[in-house]
Amino acid sequence: MKDRYIYHILNANASHLSLQIVTAILLRSAHKHFFILIGEKNKKELYDKIFLENNKDNYLYFSSFKEFRKSSSFVQKKDCILMHAGSYLWMLFFFIHQYRNVNWICWGAGMVLSKRLLSKCSFIVKYLLYNWFNSVVVLMTPELEYARKVYHIKNVFYIPYIGIKDPLSGYSENRIIDYVNTQKKNSKAVIYLGNNSHCISSYLPLLDTLYHLKDKIEIHCMANYSLNPNNASYLQLKEKGKKMYGDDFVIHTEFYELKDYPNFMSCCDVYICGAERQTGLGAIYTLIRLGRKLYLAGNNLSFIKESGYIVHSCNELNNIEYENIVDFPLKDRLYNFKLIKEEMNDSKAIDRWEKYYDFIILQ
Repeated sequence: MKDRYIYHILNANASHLSLQIVTAILLRSAHKHFFILIGEKNKKELYDKIFLENNKDNYLYFSSFKEFRKSSSFVQKKDCILMHAGSYLWMLFFFIHQYRNVNWICWGAGMVLSKRLLSKCSFIVKYLLYNWFNSVVVLMTPELEYARKVYHIKNVFYIPYIGIKDPLSGYSENRIIDYVNTQKKNSKAVIYLGNNSHCISSYLPLLDTLYHLKDKIEIHCMANYSLNPNNASYLQLKEKGKKMYGDDFVIHTEFYELKDYPNFMSCCDVYICGAERQTGLGAIYTLIRLGRKLYLAGNNLSFIKESGYIVHSCNELNNIEYENIVDFPLKDRLYNFKLIKEEMNDSKAIDRWEKYYDFIILQ
């Protein structure tokens, strides 16, 4: 059973996620895997490096899905295919060409319906595709219920991704205690708006919501991944933020490697993510482990609260006083830290993924 390949298809442009996913599978799975990476040519060397470091060559890199289609005959229609997110054009290709064992990992946005007419019209296509997949994996429990109740998907699994080398493994409760004890009462609170450039539309109203605190806070917008510098929302954010907050407004566009990510996130005092869809679980988990205060919305808020963590709703931010936005008792910070330390048990996650791979190979 483990002699059969599982063909993983990933968007290589989402390198902040895909690099970690590929590395975790290479290091921690006993099954045979082959990776089909599709992205811009300048991303290829990032993936070449991790396969070289792990002494593996079980991958092919394509600069476009069109290029993959021309060479796709090496993947047989009976082969086991696992798509990590991916576009609907990719899905339709495998559907039209009658591949028989295609599985999909939902990264959140594709599952939820909005009130927009386009979203409602696309429901039928989504419904047919999602039920055509042999199985669907979701990364958050709200999507699990959505998949079952709205799309009536039978083979749907909730399995969080496995971590890789943990840059926070040496962090303890003492770090949180030290942070609380050294907070400067007279300095401006550093507020991160997260999680990435795809969330910029949610940053814009938050600038207005927080404006009454402008003399007491710094606004740092996370746009670290997949930023289009000519995007209209980005240009609007850049202009509006500087006009409203001056030098206390910063947009972060740098790409941080995993080992450097905690240092970047530790500069944050308060994290706000106003996106309704699932996004930025890595940022959320990192900041919980760092003992920071979080304001969330939508699926993120539902999932993190259901998991038992003490977090706050973005609805609380309207006319909030400065003391209330920054105040977060030490006992709550330490409670969150203890809970996430218990939850992040990689051995359990590895076992669940291995059983899932057994399941899809047999289909």
